[in-house]
Amino acid sequence: MKNQFKMSFLPIALALNVFPSFAQEDPDEAQPAAGVESQQLFFAESELKVIEDEGLRLVNKARVDAGLRELIFVEDLHQAARRYSAEMAKRHFMSHVDPQTHEELRERMDKAGIRFRIAGENLGKARIPGAALAEIARRQVEFWLKSPSHRQNIMDGVFEESAIGAASTPSGKVYFTQFFLVRKK
Repeated sequence: MKNQFKMSFLPIALALNVFPSFAQEDPDEAQPAAGVESQQLFFAESELKVIEDEGLRLVNKARVDAGLRELIFVEDLHQAARRYSAEMAKRHFMSHVDPQTHEELRERMDKAGIRFRIAGENLGKARIPGAALAEIARRQVEFWLKSPSHRQNIMDGVFEESAIGAASTPSGKVYFTQFFLVRKK
C-alpha cells in the first residue's frame, strides 16, 4: 500500500502547497547572520518540553471527549517534530514544504527512520508575551481545534501515535510541529 498523507494547512500554507518554492517568512523576525549556526533561545529545552507535553495532553483530552482513543506519545516522532520546528524557528518560515530543501513530510519521516502507512502534520506558531507555558500550549491546541483541517488530523480515529515538537526564537515566538502516524506493521 502506498504511503498516504493527511496534512493540515494554515490558509497561507495551503497556497504554498500549490507553489512550494515559496514559504511564509516572518517579517517580525530578524534573519540570522550568514554563517551563524545557532542562536540563543527564548525558552529552555525543559520549558519547551512542558509546552509539548501539555499540548499533547490537551489534544488527547479533546479526542477522549469526542469518544476517540488517546494518541500514543512516541519519542522518535517527538525528536523529528522538534527538529522540524527548530528548522522553522531558525530560518523564520512556516510551511509543510521546506523552502530550501523542498522536503515534505515523507522525507522528514524517512530521515528519522520512521516507516509509516499514514502520516499527518499540523504546524503552528505563536508569540504570547508573558503567558504561562501551559497557556501557550492551550492557545495553540485551541487554534488547531477551531481550524477544520487541523481538527481533522486531531480527530482522525485512524491515527495511533503522535508527538508535538516545539522550538522558540530569541524573541519568544514558538513554532510547533505535530506529527500523527500509523506505522507499517
